[in-house]
Amino acid sequence: MNKENWNSVAIDCGNSSIRVVVGEYDGEKLRTTLVRQMGHKEIQINGCWFWDILAIFNCIKEGLREAYARVGHIHSAGISTWGIDYGLLGEGELLLANPLCHRNSFGEEGLSALTAEERRELFDQTGIHCDKINTVFQILGYRRRFPVFWRNAKALLLIPDLLNYFLTGEKNTDTSIVSTSQLFDVTAGNYAAGIFKRFDIDPDLLPPLCPHGKVRGTLRPELVAELGINSFPVVSVPGHDTAAAVAAIPTDSGEKPLFISSGTWSLIGVELPKPMVNAKVFQLGLTNEAGALGTTTLLKNSVGLFIAQRLRQEFGGVSEEYSPGGKTAIEDWNSIVAGIKSVGRPTGIIDPNDPVFFNPPSMREAISTYLRRSGQRQPAREIDYFRVVYDSLALSYRAVVESLTDLGIATGDLHIIGGGCQNHLLNQITADLTGRRVVVGPVEATSLGVLAMELLHPGIASDLAAVRKVAATAGTREVYESRGRWDNPVIPEAGG
Repeated sequence: MNKENWNSVAIDCGNSSIRVVVGEYDGEKLRTTLVRQMGHKEIQINGCWFWDILAIFNCIKEGLREAYARVGHIHSAGISTWGIDYGLLGEGELLLANPLCHRNSFGEEGLSALTAEERRELFDQTGIHCDKINTVFQILGYRRRFPVFWRNAKALLLIPDLLNYFLTGEKNTDTSIVSTSQLFDVTAGNYAAGIFKRFDIDPDLLPPLCPHGKVRGTLRPELVAELGINSFPVVSVPGHDTAAAVAAIPTDSGEKPLFISSGTWSLIGVELPKPMVNAKVFQLGLTNEAGALGTTTLLKNSVGLFIAQRLRQEFGGVSEEYSPGGKTAIEDWNSIVAGIKSVGRPTGIIDPNDPVFFNPPSMREAISTYLRRSGQRQPAREIDYFRVVYDSLALSYRAVVESLTDLGIATGDLHIIGGGCQNHLLNQITADLTGRRVVVGPVEATSLGVLAMELLHPGIASDLAAVRKVAATAGTREVYESRGRWDNPVIPEAGG
């Protein structure tokens, strides 16, 4: 085999979709094929929201079988998922329960006990903004609600680490995913011992770090036999999907890419060579997450298309109110976008990061209530709700970009990556509201970042610039020019 030929697999798990992508690199170009995809969402049982991790793992297994059928030999695989959520292993290294979802109230219970001064202390110790979804606060609420499970826990594995354990039997992690826990000091590049001590969390629950490009483990022999495929190593890549996606941004050498990783969540930020931990960053509510190969992604974790996704579910996937060609429209995202365009300019603005939109029983009612309390008119049609959401998302993006600009670190084009970048209207509204040139793509940024990062293992890629060069051979880009900023719309506050 020529060293330059490498068949890799990306296991790309987002909040709403599981994807298994095979990459074939021939020394010049990376060719990708989506071999397996499964939609998924959190499941409510007895008032708690869970992830169906076994269904996710089964999808991955089938994807590996199909990847092998396509290429004949798999040289490596890499795993990247959403952050913060975790599973617990007990005696015999068995999973104690399905992982709980961050949309439960446990995190808020843990965070609410901290004063403003204590939150600043935690930020200084970790570089991470205190957020109710962070693993450390989920743990504080979890162990009060489920003390028996917590007492029997022998290991805590974040989602990509749990999936790696299922595949290889090895327990380890990487800096990008563990930084989302707020149990990690991004400046020191290691676990924050003071945080474990402060909250009485056993540090031995968390696994050791595995550097990017190194082997996390080898496929279990029983899986080799079950799936009828060859054995291969699972390579350490950015386990957090945002970090993997940013690694695939096609940039010029030395550029610090300004980005929006767009999906169920939107993460708006800039890649830096090292963390920024100071009073201004804390005041702006920004967080320093670990990126690929020692970089830092200074960003704001913001609500993305989750609100629109919930509206679509709530409206039953169909609507008679806007139907081009006489067909129902809410079921199809392209038709939703066409309907939004027909609405014209903004009909209302909400703050998508207001807690009322975190996980309400009815997203439609939450929006209506917010608009009413802030003195705005009610949407007349279902499609009007989507117009409110799109305009509000773009406006929230602008606020973060302006914060990064004030810090003197946001220059050049705004890159929008991830599945949400297929939303052409939101891309254009974002260009208009920010006044910036928007470069969109690659759509499959996380998968491309994983596939290209795996090439560090055989030495085909040697650094982040080389990783981006490989990813650029597979991705496509589209440019949106700003048509002029709107007349300074602001996000109104909802009264009591």
